[in-house]
Amino acid sequence: MIATPAGIEGMFRHAGRDLSTPRPEGFEISRDLMAEAADMYGQIIVGPPR
Repeated sequence: MIATPAGIEGMFRHAGRDLSTPRPEGFEISRDLMAEAADMYGQIIVGPPR
């Protein structure tokens, strides 16, 4: 994976969860939240995962 500009970890923090705590019941990362996070951190999602 290539990520520019730097700072992609902020995108994952925004859209994800803190792994040091138990996973909340029913937790899911939504496409909308991931897209919002990508916009906030200057990332472009070029396609769905394989």
